[in-house]
Amino acid sequence: MRMKIIKVLKSKKAITGIETAIILIAFVIVAAAFAFIILSMGFFAGERAKGVISGGLKEAASAIELDGSVIAYGGRVTGSPGSFTASTTGTLNNVTSIVIYIKLSTGQQPMDLRVGRLTILYANTKTSIDNIYDNSTFCTVTQIVGDSDTFLEEGEKFKITIDIVELANEYGTDVFLGEYAKFRIEIKAPVGAPLIIERTIPGVIDKVMILD
Repeated sequence: MRMKIIKVLKSKKAITGIETAIILIAFVIVAAAFAFIILSMGFFAGERAKGVISGGLKEAASAIELDGSVIAYGGRVTGSPGSFTASTTGTLNNVTSIVIYIKLSTGQQPMDLRVGRLTILYANTKTSIDNIYDNSTFCTVTQIVGDSDTFLEEGEKFKITIDIVELANEYGTDVFLGEYAKFRIEIKAPVGAPLIIERTIPGVIDKVMILD
């Protein structure tokens, strides 16, 4: 009788041990599953954070940068609003045009420079015009180095020409830049911060003025 009781107790202990082992295995499997989920979420959050940071950096940095000096051309402006003309003879009294050379910033995607995609602001101490870029009368963008399309790509160079005289014919004499005049140009691409250019005209108007 005693031997039977001992056998029964041993059998129960064995069953209890198996149950305990099963429970422990179940806990290990559940813990592994949770660990996998947490790691997956961590990797996903990390990739998402990278994307957010990358996007933020692109928005904070300008996609376009200067490629050389800003050049102002001087002339003798005569006439009245709507019919101003300029020549390089006689006493030079105003800036007649501004030329800016641009290139793509390092690591940026190609930029579409067509009208409607690119905007160019012109301002001085007397006036401000939100967008002068028409690629015709007031402001033109032409390719100097590249593959002849309208996209600014790595290794390419474009020239922006602003016709101050034509701007004055449209917007009035406040547009003009005389001696010591300050001006600001903002070139805004579809992505990234604008390229801001601020310069001051020298105390003497010359035919060609390098504005570094």
